[in-house]
Amino acid sequence: QRVALLLTALAQGEAGLVRVAMEDRLHQPYREQLMGPFRAVVQAARAAGADGVALSGAGPAVLAVTCRQEEEIGEAMCKPFLECGIACRSLILRVSAQGVHRVDTQ
Repeated sequence: QRVALLLTALAQGEAGLVRVAMEDRLHQPYREQLMGPFRAVVQAARAAGADGVALSGAGPAVLAVTCRQEEEIGEAMCKPFLECGIACRSLILRVSAQGVHRVDTQ
């Protein structure tokens, strides 16, 4: 919905704009109702230092964007899910400056 703002925010390193750009109003309010503790996960991620948080695609993944405190943010995001008995894991992924390329998984 706000991809132009997100790209500008990332290019300029504007963490406050990243948060605004990732606040989706089109699909997320409807899909988050299906994800139990989604609101608590978002709040935990922000409290731990995430610049932006959003439901990834149709779910069940939740994406946090940050340049710091990755481990703490991942742990904070998992806690509300685990407290509800929902299995959760955190993956820290890096942005690739290489562009499109094949990644062998073997």
